[in-house]
Amino acid sequence: MKTSRWFHWKTLAASAILAALAYAAWRQFNAATESYNLTHMRVYAVASVMLAMASAVSLGLPAIAASERQRRQRAAAIVDTASRSGDYTAKFPTSDRVMAIGLASFTALFTAFLWSRSFDDRLRWSITLLLTGLAWYAYRVSALRVRFTSNRITIHMYPFAPYVQRYSAITKLRVGPGNVHIRFEDGRTLNLWSGMGEGEVIVKILQRKVDIVPETR
Repeated sequence: MKTSRWFHWKTLAASAILAALAYAAWRQFNAATESYNLTHMRVYAVASVMLAMASAVSLGLPAIAASERQRRQRAAAIVDTASRSGDYTAKFPTSDRVMAIGLASFTALFTAFLWSRSFDDRLRWSITLLLTGLAWYAYRVSALRVRFTSNRITIHMYPFAPYVQRYSAITKLRVGPGNVHIRFEDGRTLNLWSGMGEGEVIVKILQRKVDIVPETR
């Protein structure tokens, strides 16, 4: 308990320091705006955003750590039941979804700010490309569900139609650190990365349902 509280206070202090630095960088950006120093404007704008993002992440670390502990406790409770019944839905935890959506939203605001001011086009397009990647990741983390039932696998990414295959359609299964790779007879593949459900549950279900020796790496 003492260690947990000490960790909480350390992250809170780090978040406050980073927020103060972000505010200082933002004040410098405003000063550079008045003198129309484009170089300083770019440097302080990027610095203030990066520091603000780091402050937000530091503030969320205790909540993320608590969520991870709860996730592990739940995982220990469902491993045996899910692996026996073969009915399990793999999805990203709420903490991952919140972080991904928050980061994408923050980057979207920063992108809008860049396009509303006279910044260099290279910086604008670089941040826009970063926003595109973050938006896709946030959508994938939020919308993707993979359900394992007694006789089939259903892959669903809302709002698209689900992709359904029988376990007998699996032609290749590879298990590695933080990843489960599945290949189906129609050539399509499924990669379940770390965080996408409980790897232990997924592997046990597949071992019971598939007559293929898993490859390891």
